[in-house]
Amino acid sequence: MFDTLRVVTATAALLVAGWIGHGIGSSGREAAEARIAKLEGVLHESEARHRDAQIALAAELRSREAAFEARLSEMKVSFDEQKVEMIEALDDSQAQLADLAQRRRDNDAELARVRKALAASATGSPGRLRDELRERELQLVLLQGQLRQNTAGLNCLSAPVPAEAVRTLNRVAGGPRSR
Repeated sequence: MFDTLRVVTATAALLVAGWIGHGIGSSGREAAEARIAKLEGVLHESEARHRDAQIALAAELRSREAAFEARLSEMKVSFDEQKVEMIEALDDSQAQLADLAQRRRDNDAELARVRKALAASATGSPGRLRDELRERELQLVLLQGQLRQNTAGLNCLSAPVPAEAVRTLNRVAGGPRSR
């Protein structure tokens, strides 16, 4: 009977130990499964946020690209307008140079006539005529200086600018880079 009691006690102890072991083992598995399920939820949420961020970034890039293209188009139009203005200004300065050259020739011819008349009047013309000729000579000399100065200014305006100077000006002004 002692042996049966021992067998029954051992069997009961084994059953209790098995039941306790099963309880401990299954509770750890359930907790692990719960953690795995939670991590899978976090993973799916993270992937969804990542997709949303990619979509938002792509939209932002398209928006910036459109703004850049619009600005570039505006700059091209502005550049073309400025180019036309510069060409017109150059053409205008060339026409003014031609006009100034003709005025200088006319002025030089009149100055030569006045000086010739002055030389001829030195021998016997009345003083009033000589004074008028001298005053006209002075006016023509002053006009000649002004015409020279205007011609030099227009020549300066129409002179080509060296490429290095343009690059330097663009760099200082923050404009487009020339190559």
